[in-house]
Amino acid sequence: MNWTRIIVKTREMVASIMSKYDASHDFNHVERVVNLAKHIAKCENVIDEDKLQVIELAAYLHDVHDHKYVEKSDTALTPKRAIEEHLSSLEVPNQLIERVQFVVDNISFSKEVKRLKENTVLDINELPIELKVVQDSDRLDAIGAVGVARCLVFSGSKGRAIYLNEPTSQFKSPSEMVDWKITETPKPTVSTTDDSAIQHFYDKLFHLESMMKTETGKKLAKKRVDHMRVFVEDLYDEIYFEALESNLH
Repeated sequence: MNWTRIIVKTREMVASIMSKYDASHDFNHVERVVNLAKHIAKCENVIDEDKLQVIELAAYLHDVHDHKYVEKSDTALTPKRAIEEHLSSLEVPNQLIERVQFVVDNISFSKEVKRLKENTVLDINELPIELKVVQDSDRLDAIGAVGVARCLVFSGSKGRAIYLNEPTSQFKSPSEMVDWKITETPKPTVSTTDDSAIQHFYDKLFHLESMMKTETGKKLAKKRVDHMRVFVEDLYDEIYFEALESNLH
């Protein structure tokens, strides 16, 4: 197995597919996830070569044929099939392919939220470290400054609003507004009443810190969520400053 060739060919394949997506899910996103995954693996003392190989391949392949960009009628374009065909052509052992497929198949936020609601969530103690590392890496790239930018880009590509007006009569500060909304539980799908970019922060992004699986991921997530909260508070301050100021008197 020629590892250098496998990575070169995988990068080429992924870059070609991601070139058809918008900038929120482009090849730069993939490379950031790969770099985060390598960093987390090192911090979590992952040293087994086979585990590091699964982590790197799954990080590169985690968004191939993402359901958000594939027509529902095109059932042939599945991540599992694409991964198998690509890695088999590079003579990657079947066992390694199956482990990569498992990580990619279980990385989804919406799938995890659905399992939480159904009380069928996978036991964190039984999850392979490869899944924990790659999942945390992908979620870290959804929050912080990069996460804000990606959320706005994706929402814009779908023609969604940046925000919908919020009730302000009971609040005296942007921080109170965030505290009030952040108590909402994560949602597996886009809200039918508010699909704006800022609502996505409450439906998903603000909840990702508590869903991290590695200690390194948790530490990195806290800093990024703090930055994200400052952004939302500043946005509210700029939008609702008159109403909030009048509530102080």
